[in-house]
Amino acid sequence: MSNVKQEIKQEDNGDKVDEPELMSDPEDYLEKGESLDMDLTNGNQKIWLVKLPKYLATKWQNPNLMGKQLGRVKIRNTTANGHKKLEVKLVVDDSTANDEIPQEYDISILNTQVRNSYVFSEENLQRFKAENTELSSDRPIEKTPEVEEDYRQRRYNRFGNGQNQNQNPDAVPFVKTIPKKTALCGKICHDCQIRPSITDKRAKDYAARKHTIQKEKVRPKVVLLDEIPGVSQSNAGPSFKGRGTNVFLKPNTNKNKNEGRAIRMPQKDLLDLLFRLFEEYEYWSIKGLRERTKQPESYLKESLDSIANLIKKGPYTSKYNLKPEYKKLRDAERAAKAGLDINHNDNNDQEEEEEDDDMEDVL
Repeated sequence: MSNVKQEIKQEDNGDKVDEPELMSDPEDYLEKGESLDMDLTNGNQKIWLVKLPKYLATKWQNPNLMGKQLGRVKIRNTTANGHKKLEVKLVVDDSTANDEIPQEYDISILNTQVRNSYVFSEENLQRFKAENTELSSDRPIEKTPEVEEDYRQRRYNRFGNGQNQNQNPDAVPFVKTIPKKTALCGKICHDCQIRPSITDKRAKDYAARKHTIQKEKVRPKVVLLDEIPGVSQSNAGPSFKGRGTNVFLKPNTNKNKNEGRAIRMPQKDLLDLLFRLFEEYEYWSIKGLRERTKQPESYLKESLDSIANLIKKGPYTSKYNLKPEYKKLRDAERAAKAGLDINHNDNNDQEEEEEDDDMEDVL
């Protein structure tokens, strides 16, 4: 059995590649006391998620500020109109502040009930921390042609398509991720936003300075074709048989605004017309009256309410007929006209009889 093991070792040494390979099991990277399990120690800690102005976030990203106090958050309970209000301010520390940006900021709490939002952190394992330290402590390697050629050759051996004949030339090289220690920092409880305080003098100076910079920026100017010497608008576009750009212009026909609209007539004339229509027919619909009178419907209904009733029941529903008092007047006028006609006919008959009496028959 010992001979077999020795042979296996010899074969492994013979097939060994010069390039170091990543371990298949992430547990092999761990040192004593390390674990890849997520650290949930600070899982119940409450965290505020704050959106910073761009200039403040850029300043705080300076590596020289790592581990230093950036500022202080002041929280005060106030009462306004009988309601309690939480006033939160951020004061940037004097050591990190300067005259270019404001020092005092107002923190507005946008959401006090944030759900399912957490903050995580990642940290390299001790093994990779040591490698990073060694690389940073070494002096930089000079990029000579020999070094660059060796670097290209090593990359070709690891990721090149011609190294392994059994490998698919279109296959993407496999990259193994480096395991890290992950920890849960806490749960987000407030979603906030920071704005410069209006009481801070630096905020006013910064806003004025920013406005001046934006005002001084040169903006693109629109130049009309008429302002360019030698160029006319008529010759700017394509020309078809000398018509220039007129082929693209749609003729603008001025439409009469009053076309299709009903013009109101005097109410006296409208009432006379309605009385004549009710002499023709006893019942009228609003549609029929609108077609005959050519008047707006609202104006027509307003005039009808004074002389006619709207029937709401029976076979003539939604139709108009004259009010009783106007019916009596109409009938009286009809009777009067009929009486004059009868009297006129009687007088004519009497005159004819008298003429007959005066005449004598001659045999």
